[in-house]
Amino acid sequence: MQTTLILGAFLVGALILGRYLSHIARFSSFTVTGGIYVLLGLILGPTISGVMSTHNLDALTPLVSLLLGVFGFGLGLSAQNRLSSWQLSFTGVLYWFVVASFVGVSFWLLATFTPWFPTLTIGLCLTLAALACAGSVHQLDVLTAAWHAKKEVMNRLITFALLGELVAVLAFGFNASFLRSSTLVVEGVRQLTTIEWLFASAVIGALFGLLFSTFVGDEENQPKLFLTSVGSILFASGIAVGLDVSPMFVNLIVGIVVGLSSSHADSLRDAAERLVHPASVLLLVLAGALWEPQWNLELLLCVILYLVFRALALFIANVSMTGFQQHSDLRKIFGPGLALQGTFSMALVLDFEQHQPDTAQFILSIMIIAFLIEGLVSPIFLRRALLDIGAISAWVNDYDETQKKKPASTTSAHAEDPSSEESTPLIWNTPPSELEVLDLSRAEES
Repeated sequence: MQTTLILGAFLVGALILGRYLSHIARFSSFTVTGGIYVLLGLILGPTISGVMSTHNLDALTPLVSLLLGVFGFGLGLSAQNRLSSWQLSFTGVLYWFVVASFVGVSFWLLATFTPWFPTLTIGLCLTLAALACAGSVHQLDVLTAAWHAKKEVMNRLITFALLGELVAVLAFGFNASFLRSSTLVVEGVRQLTTIEWLFASAVIGALFGLLFSTFVGDEENQPKLFLTSVGSILFASGIAVGLDVSPMFVNLIVGIVVGLSSSHADSLRDAAERLVHPASVLLLVLAGALWEPQWNLELLLCVILYLVFRALALFIANVSMTGFQQHSDLRKIFGPGLALQGTFSMALVLDFEQHQPDTAQFILSIMIIAFLIEGLVSPIFLRRALLDIGAISAWVNDYDETQKKKPASTTSAHAEDPSSEESTPLIWNTPPSELEVLDLSRAEES
């Protein structure tokens, strides 16, 4: 009872804080990336204040599994909607394969041929390689709206971030199956291989997806659809935890199957998108509360090398992808845009924590520090790159503040005039001189 009350209290507080901070998102992108929620969780966790004790956090393990299932299910549903081009999807998968391979091989070489990284194992190298693919679809959506960014440019960036999340979940599904096959040893009983565990996880997800589509049928009651989907996610996550495989991977398959077989895929996708923000807030707060900061030379070196290897991998992928050679504008924004890692990377770390609690703090420390640094730096460079290619206007914020100060009659007059939308200074690539003339003409009209 105490755990539930504490959880509800800081969830409501975090949502209120996030609602307030969203109004200043365009001035402080760090609030959009979610770093503030991680720090809030760290303060409330056992490391600092102890509001959430270790016992309370252990009691919330089923909730963490449910949140991981929500992210996997939502990703599976949105994949069908966003990935309309097979050529673009194939290019994106190759892009992230280059990133994951470079990061994974680099850490493996360090762990094998240097004495400074005793904690790194093959499993941890694979985990860091998969985490390097985690993008930030939700945060990029928020930044697109906050900056009034040109959607045709940002949609390409968001598509590649979504593909990175898909590759990361698939890699985590493989990694969880690898760990499962290597840890379960029963004498006299044939052990399942990694591929067999991965196949079993996919079959479980597909069966749950088909059962869900069959059960709801032509049901039009939205609350019933919502409750049924949550129940399916919870049940599938419970089975995944019981088998010690990845809940995100299992629910990803559930979402893909439901998206392909159910006539309610669109309404379920909308419901899943509405759950993303509260689920993100809660998951980031829990990640911060679970974090026990470790400060040693190996950890600091791993954080620095992770950031360096990932930046180099993104640069190599940008250069190597032949499809980008004719789109220099895309190459400018893909580096800082895809370097941003949001809630999804924290979800993957918590997924890993359920399988390898002994080494989870090491990975959690690396990712939270990298997450906070990227949340501060990446939006700055992304905004600068978008300004360079004319995908956002440098005068958007000034115009919005001017609009707030205008009388209500002037604002309503522009709202009724259908041509006013075309004359706003949000037109991309509009020179400053034309904007000044436009403002002067509006002042004379007023």
